[in-house]
Amino acid sequence: MPGAVAKVENATVAASDTRLPVAARWTLGSIFVTNIGNGMHQLAVGKLLFDNTGSVAAFGAVFIVEYIINFLVQLVAGPLADRHQQKSVIVLTDLARGSSVLLAALMIDRNESIYLCVFASVFVINIGKPFYRSATFTVGPSLASGRMLVRYNALYDALQQGGQLLGLALVGVLIKTYGLVLPFAVNGLSYVVAAIFVMLAGLPTITSNINVSTSWLRGIAGDWQEIILKLKATPAFAWHLIMTAMECNAVVLLELMIVPMVHHWQANDPYWLSIYSAGFGIGAIIGASFVGLVIYSLGTRTATWLGQAGQAVCFLILCAVRNPYLATGVIIIFGLLNTLSFTSFISTLQQRSKGPIKGRVVAARNFATGALAMALFPLVTYAQRSDTAYGLVAAGVIMGVFALATFILGSRRGYGPHFLGDQGG
Repeated sequence: MPGAVAKVENATVAASDTRLPVAARWTLGSIFVTNIGNGMHQLAVGKLLFDNTGSVAAFGAVFIVEYIINFLVQLVAGPLADRHQQKSVIVLTDLARGSSVLLAALMIDRNESIYLCVFASVFVINIGKPFYRSATFTVGPSLASGRMLVRYNALYDALQQGGQLLGLALVGVLIKTYGLVLPFAVNGLSYVVAAIFVMLAGLPTITSNINVSTSWLRGIAGDWQEIILKLKATPAFAWHLIMTAMECNAVVLLELMIVPMVHHWQANDPYWLSIYSAGFGIGAIIGASFVGLVIYSLGTRTATWLGQAGQAVCFLILCAVRNPYLATGVIIIFGLLNTLSFTSFISTLQQRSKGPIKGRVVAARNFATGALAMALFPLVTYAQRSDTAYGLVAAGVIMGVFALATFILGSRRGYGPHFLGDQGG
């Protein structure tokens, strides 16, 4: 009982002490703004491809192409984030992406090739993503430490997903009313505004012991060798990274299935695209408000597998639900559960990544995310071709398998508390 009482007391402290530093708040604002545009862009691309092909395979192929681009760029992005100031990396990345997407919007408005502009913008956005993600992951623990890091990451996830899905919620209306140009323009502007927010944030300087006098191009092999040796020496670390990667893919699996759900079951009404997408964002935001309390009450190991198992159940329920209001409720719960498990995974991953290696750790996680996507997404899209419900069942089974794996890895037969770097209760 004393242990249980201590957990509840710690949870109460964590829930009440939620005031983040100003720099953290500006950074979170930047995350929210940039992801509103991302959400608009993503669904605009998905809708265009699905309307022209009748299958999510093309949309799934876009995700896989994104992961291939990310895979190649991560080789440079991770070490760069560890070697140089993260603020500069974030600002320059956002300004470059914003300028490129605004140019694409202008070209579409002038009746240039829509397909060329769409795929060019996808290419540019995904060149920047690895730099942005590596830098923001690296800077997180310097903005919020200890239990506050859980609060920061819960808000980070909620605002990232909430912003993206707010964009998704708006884009259905915008496409129907104004066409493709406005979503592209808003996406470009969101990157520029996000860069301004980071300029105002006053991010702290992170000391690195890496020898930056050596060319980072020549040192890249040595940088990655260090991470590979760490993962080989600590298999629990490698599994932790892989499971965190799968949690990132859970959101994409839902995004992948929303378009055919609306197309086949809701008469292809773009407003339901917006409502379903907004549902996830609402769930993520609700989850962020109390996820710290739940994590400290249950323990991070329990929170991770419980969140994943709940998402698996949501996929299975969605395959049987045709009422759009009930489906929206299930998607809200999905967003809440994803925030619970993702926050547990990402906070412990940051805490166990000691020293100036965080940029490469998140790059390695993104490698794993891409590898899992390329292996698993074709299974879901293949099942969806037969029936949308089959695609949802496939997604649910995949999440269930990973939930079971997470449970076993965190148990006595697995790595126990070492699975999450001795951070998981």
